[in-house]
Amino acid sequence: SYQFTDLNNFSQIGTFSRDFRIPATKRNVEALGPLYDYNFVDDVQSFSRKYTAELRVDTVPISRGYIRVMAAYKQQDYLSDFQVAFYSEAPNFVKEIGEKKLKDLTVLPTLSEPVVFTTVTTINSTRIWALIDRGQGGKALSEGGELNTRQTQNQDTPLYAGDLTPCLRADYLFQQIFDDAGFELDASNLMTILSDYYVPWINSEALNLNYAPNDFSFRARNNNVITKAAGWGYQVFPFDFEIYDNVSSYDPATQIFTAPFVGYYTFQLTIEIDNVVVVSGTNYVSWRFAYTDGTTIYSTFIGSLTPVSSTTFQFTSQPIFMQNGWYGQIEYRGARLAGSSMDFVSDACFVEMT
Repeated sequence: SYQFTDLNNFSQIGTFSRDFRIPATKRNVEALGPLYDYNFVDDVQSFSRKYTAELRVDTVPISRGYIRVMAAYKQQDYLSDFQVAFYSEAPNFVKEIGEKKLKDLTVLPTLSEPVVFTTVTTINSTRIWALIDRGQGGKALSEGGELNTRQTQNQDTPLYAGDLTPCLRADYLFQQIFDDAGFELDASNLMTILSDYYVPWINSEALNLNYAPNDFSFRARNNNVITKAAGWGYQVFPFDFEIYDNVSSYDPATQIFTAPFVGYYTFQLTIEIDNVVVVSGTNYVSWRFAYTDGTTIYSTFIGSLTPVSSTTFQFTSQPIFMQNGWYGQIEYRGARLAGSSMDFVSDACFVEMT
């Protein structure tokens, strides 16, 4: 009997797929006719005619096409075998199922659900949302909040919709493949087994989070309002709340960024200022990134602003080269006369890195 893989290595005979022998059983003789008899003449049953045929493995149709009788063999004057050539017109089961690509499923457009609260809380018979241990910022999700994990059972660090991954029932996917290939699937026992399995399913390279993606590796903000009066020398700006960190490179407790690998890094600052009191004279705030290789201290100017009223500024640094393990902080200073003051708005000043 032939295996599924036989369709991949049929020996070619002209335009035919495979040449083989079949025994001269009663049924085969009745189907092909007494072609071995020189006296037999029939327009329907002849060596020049192709017969509709189908290859099966354990009753499963593997390939459809035609056979042509090439020769009849006798042993001791008794008919023993027919030599036939099988011409595969359409190996439809293997071809249509085996070559079916998941990206071509007709049902695909209906599977692009945004990962938002209203979607993940909606029950669907073929889809569930799984908490797969991807974590955020390289930190695993944890109920207890163990070391190097992100606690999920805490009102300050809840479970977000974006932590979940959509999964489809395996029997649903299997059925869609057969439907698109044009076959009718009758496998109730198999489908019952597959219905207990779910397959992570994402139509694109990333989850559909229903907002425009960004290229930043980490993002942090200030957790409290910062009031500055008069002038001050360079000091670390307290970006002390980490929103996300895809490369585990930023420590909000110390506000230190550590380069995870050698390369160029670009920092973007978004600063919102309120309650500005201006006294005539020099009046500006400047920003820099101060970093070190452990021995030498370097600094790169990022930008400066001269606020006269409530406003929002955004700066982007030039690319900064850092070796793996170098570290630094965002610093700022102000040149202002006595009596002047300003507030850096709580939760509204951000640092991001690409």
